[in-house]
Amino acid sequence: RADFCGQSRADPLLGGAVPAGTVPVLAMNAIELVEAVTQPIARLGVTLEPGLDARIVGDVLAQPGGLALMQSALATLFDERAGNVVTNHAYDALGGLAGSVTFAAERLYLTLDPDERRQVRRLFGSLISPKIDGPDVRRRARRCELSDVSPSVLDRLQRAPPGPFP
Repeated sequence: RADFCGQSRADPLLGGAVPAGTVPVLAMNAIELVEAVTQPIARLGVTLEPGLDARIVGDVLAQPGGLALMQSALATLFDERAGNVVTNHAYDALGGLAGSVTFAAERLYLTLDPDERRQVRRLFGSLISPKIDGPDVRRRARRCELSDVSPSVLDRLQRAPPGPFP
């Protein structure tokens, strides 16, 4: 994972395991992010209220994993737009960049029956490794760890938004 690359290289045991030929893909700069925010919706005839692009870009730059959050937020904002305009009010109601994932997750969660909700709560709880001496860490689950989650629930989670952007 890119967010642990520096720590991996500094670790005496892991440092040598990181290939010397690894080529990092640099994060987008602010200008590239503005284009990534505005161009896809412009192709669909949709605009952003003044200042919204700067707010989104500022949030992306301030948040690790911000690009994925941006994708989720833009997809939701596109769905929630007022006519052909994405509004600051909709972004605020969404909870900004970080709120977009919560919004999408809760929207999906409300469609599940009680047993499916129990499965999802257990699954999501297993995707975090709590740390006493630092921030909690996200982790991926192996397929074998998902045996108590029904295939239909896994399918719905895999097909969940972020959204319709071409």
